[in-house]
Amino acid sequence: MTRSLVVAAAASAVFGLVAWEKSSGQAAGEKKPLGVAPEIIRLEPKINQSAFFVFSHDAKLFAYNWDNAIHVFDLKAGKEIQVLGNWPKGGWLERTAISPTGDKLLAAYRTTSASELWLWNLATGTPLHALEYDPSRERLESYDNPLGFCPDGKSAIGVLERGSKWGLQLWDLATGKKMPSFGWDLDGIRGGIRAFRFSEDGKTVVAEHWKHIRDEPWTSTKTQSHYNISMRLWDLESGRDLGRFGSSMEIVFKGVAGKMPGGSFPPESRLKQVGLSTHGYRVRVSPLGRIMVFPRESKDSVLAIKGRTTLLLDFATGQELPWVKQLDEFNVGWAALSPDNRKLAVCGEPKGNKSGQHDQVILLLDVSLWREDALKARKEPTAKELTAISDDLGADEPIKALQALRRMRASPEIALAFLKEQLRPVAYDTTKIPTYIAQIDDANFKAREHAEAELILMGEHAEAALKKALVTPASPEARARLQPIVDMLDKGNWPAPATRRLLWSIEFLERDATPAAVELLERLATGGPEAWVTQEAIASLQRLGKRLRERNEAVTKAHLSLNYFDALPARLCLASGGT
Repeated sequence: MTRSLVVAAAASAVFGLVAWEKSSGQAAGEKKPLGVAPEIIRLEPKINQSAFFVFSHDAKLFAYNWDNAIHVFDLKAGKEIQVLGNWPKGGWLERTAISPTGDKLLAAYRTTSASELWLWNLATGTPLHALEYDPSRERLESYDNPLGFCPDGKSAIGVLERGSKWGLQLWDLATGKKMPSFGWDLDGIRGGIRAFRFSEDGKTVVAEHWKHIRDEPWTSTKTQSHYNISMRLWDLESGRDLGRFGSSMEIVFKGVAGKMPGGSFPPESRLKQVGLSTHGYRVRVSPLGRIMVFPRESKDSVLAIKGRTTLLLDFATGQELPWVKQLDEFNVGWAALSPDNRKLAVCGEPKGNKSGQHDQVILLLDVSLWREDALKARKEPTAKELTAISDDLGADEPIKALQALRRMRASPEIALAFLKEQLRPVAYDTTKIPTYIAQIDDANFKAREHAEAELILMGEHAEAALKKALVTPASPEARARLQPIVDMLDKGNWPAPATRRLLWSIEFLERDATPAAVELLERLATGGPEAWVTQEAIASLQRLGKRLRERNEAVTKAHLSLNYFDALPARLCLASGGT
């Protein structure tokens, strides 16, 4: 094995400013900027090497599989610090995960006849114990990110396949013994949970569910299988299904009849498509069970990866950044950014590979200059763009709402000024629902429009009455107006677009946590007590108040006077509390 570790400082970066070059695969005459990224690690081609890698939560460690062992690299020191395991040849390491505290590592190893899950001590480089696992009847799923530590650090979780079904399995890390599992029987004979993400408080998981719909002929010997993919929220402690949210999608796989799909998947998991690329999200459930999930992202995030390609984007604006020149050397199969947004890890096969084997290369690159360039290139949104951003907060696809939130966070002062003109408290009288339903068929156009707007605003509170009215509508025109409202409320088990827009606005205001943002939250908190928006604005203010108290307690412990803080309005003390 040939392996070279190159400290980033030893390489110089040319960042797409000096030269324009034609890269492989481009049309004749087409040009794009290229940049040479400093290389931290370059692993030369390895025959039939199954490669994977993972960053620690604090971006201090980088672990990767190479030559049947896991190598742990200290990114700050610029050197390898541990080599874990020496598994027999003929098998392969499937996945690994680093604990939130950075002191433990989970590793999954598989041969053609067996599989093992091991917990390792990273400080000593020694195995602690194997996790309870029966390879004769189950295996670790290989889709997305199937293995992880629970946020409490006391348990682990993984996606297991048993026959043609998938589910989530918990393990006690102290003993390696299995804890409860769930999700196996939700979606019929063929299906189950294939991917998951933790909430920020560790109490729930969002799970990606696959449900087999039908098989149909593709060729004389093969079929194509149809699957529905949806997302559901689960309570981690009880294993209780809290319900689905968001829109589902249907995919088609071509293969042998009766086989579960494997080897080829959608361009990225459904969870990633809605913005849940990593663990940590804030979940909000309305009094009547509507679900909203808000991905938690660092305020320092600047870069993003476009799908499974290695094209870097500005995290907030979606603007494409210069191509990383080294990536023209091979066909990239997998890429990931470090949590601090300064490292890019990629693996793939060299272009022009003639060995006939599945050769792999791993590169770890310093992309700090790309990050700086993205920040310099940003422009403030225009009034027209702000209106479009506000509309996207209510979009059906959560990723559009998340992208709008990112854009607002990139220009917070302008976004706050815009929201100050737009946001108003939500109040409605649910006793008037029958009146508004009757006015849907009113001869007066303005009365009909007003009634429709009020029913949409009330959302889930009006849903039961709306469905009842559809059974015996007053007229065909009334049915034509009522049906779209019901369909909109049924879609995705979440609120109407107007409510989603306000809930995402509250999420932005809480993350900003400046005096101006707190003022707007206080405005929304004066709405009707039955409105979900009002309840969430109040809850947001309470969380910000708790953060303020915790900071003041920290100051007290440091033996500093609190008189200065006590003399200030509470909202001013929140100015530095953005997340």
